Amino acid sequence: MKNEITLLLTIIMTNLFFGQNYIKQFKELVTKKDSTQIKQLLKDWQKKQGDKPNYYSAAIHFNYMQTKGEFSTSTEKSEVTGTFNQKYLQKTFSLFNEAIQKFPSRLDFRIGKIYLLSEISDYRVFTDDIITAIAYSNRNKWTWEQNIPSLNIEEIFFENLQNFVNILFNTKDPYFHNYIRSICENILKYYPNNLDSYNNIATTYLVEEKPDNAISFLEKAQKISPENAILNYNLGVANAEKKDTKAAIKYYQIAAKFGDANQKEAAEKAIENLNK
Repeated sequence: MKNEITLLLTIIMTNLFFGQNYIKQFKELVTKKDSTQIKQLLKDWQKKQGDKPNYYSAAIHFNYMQTKGEFSTSTEKSEVTGTFNQKYLQKTFSLFNEAIQKFPSRLDFRIGKIYLLSEISDYRVFTDDIITAIAYSNRNKWTWEQNIPSLNIEEIFFENLQNFVNILFNTKDPYFHNYIRSICENILKYYPNNLDSYNNIATTYLVEEKPDNAISFLEKAQKISPENAILNYNLGVANAEKKDTKAAIKYYQIAAKFGDANQKEAAEKAIENLNK
């Protein structure tokens, strides 16, 4: 039994050594922009530790850099169409998919893939992958690269969900409002107190000039957080859109009372405009 434990520890320490050594070499070669040596390193890494998440992190990083034509050969640079080299783009997505299948709890792989989908404006798959991640988060705990213990992974998850929604908003295309609503409705399915999701859905309706729809979501959120300045300000906007000046002023006043300096200034300006 003692010999078996010694052998197991030897294997673990050897794997750790090789893993750290590969990472060190990879970082050095990236700095040198030596694509030939990186390819050889990744080939060797895959043979010896191709089932490890660090291999996928490095391979994804290299292939993503190659999609932009960074330190590529002249032949590879000539294959770049638009923003991306399509050969390396497909390889990057393939590696992301393999990594997510093998390490489904690794949030960094999922986030990376979703951001890449946004870069190529594939918002349908982008939305589908976000919804898949939301459902996974309800049943499982997330991990991160090298399981860094100091990270607040849940906070990172929700911050990135909001970033993803903002990407859709920033297209300024109402076509994607249904995508936003779908994402936020799925968040609320598992996290019914998520204020951002109520507000995001309401914002899509405000842009579409559907104040009653917006109010229904904002009121649900306000019951959870009655003093939230953003929610109350948007309730003011929605009621002003309905020409209900009295209600609008009431909500603007709450926003001014509980908001920060900028929120207070915006709410007071809105009240001033309504009183003209």
